[in-house]
Amino acid sequence: MNKTDWGQVGERMAEDFLTSHGHQILDRNIRYQVGEIDLITLKRGHKEDTLHFIEVRVRKINGMQTPLESISKMKHRRFMKAVELYMNQNKKWSMGLHLQCSLDLLSIQTGLKRGYKLEFLEGALIL
Repeated sequence: MNKTDWGQVGERMAEDFLTSHGHQILDRNIRYQVGEIDLITLKRGHKEDTLHFIEVRVRKINGMQTPLESISKMKHRRFMKAVELYMNQNKKWSMGLHLQCSLDLLSIQTGLKRGYKLEFLEGALIL
């Protein structure tokens, strides 16, 4: 499998995991000239809802970097710009709703004897 194939498989795994944990998938693969967002989800809470902007990273377990370490400063900056553009273009999310935003990483590490390791790191991409 090439890098693109692994990315698509990872995003499907991420969607399955997130929906099984109460997330509603709102959008996927949002691309702007300044950056991209892999998944946008909404999770309903008791007092307020949370809008999740998620970067999905798939890496081999024997690689030199963890998925979190593989996000460069440039990639992080581009992700943040894409989130800002999305929020500006989708004003419905800022119109009096009790809504939190979370910038997250969903990490999938492959190459394990028993398959893969998936971690959802909420708030991992905050400055």
